[in-house]
Amino acid sequence: MPYRIVVPHDYGPEADGALAWAGSLLKSTGGTLVLLHVILVPAPPIKKMPMIPALRPTEDPDASLVKLRAIAEQYSQPSEVDVFETNDAGPGIVERARSLGADLIAIGAETKGRGGLSRAILGSVVDYVVWHAYSPVVAIRTGPPAPGFSPKLPDT
Repeated sequence: MPYRIVVPHDYGPEADGALAWAGSLLKSTGGTLVLLHVILVPAPPIKKMPMIPALRPTEDPDASLVKLRAIAEQYSQPSEVDVFETNDAGPGIVERARSLGADLIAIGAETKGRGGLSRAILGSVVDYVVWHAYSPVVAIRTGPPAPGFSPKLPDT
């Protein structure tokens, strides 16, 4: 069964790692890769109060599409690209992946993410996606493994 894998991409190395992982999976199983980019915008304006133009996003959606296509080409991965605007990345990714019919979300995770109080207050996009997605999620960590980590398979 061919899979439809959505990879949220913010142009960072973590997202590149998730793209490479998803691409290698699709080469062996077949399916479709969707590169997804979120443009964050402020919350919608209050009635009768126009949005201040300076608060509008400076990122051009058309330029983002071109950039995503170039990234897919760099990884030799045929893919669909999707760019959308939202005021909250986590819920936006979850809902957009659902509407795109994702069988799996592969999301890049920082090796050294937010911790402690900062994480408790601000949260994490990866955490939100993992806990709220309608499809399975694979969080791909890049970088060296944690000190003392040694992957060992059990003897069979």
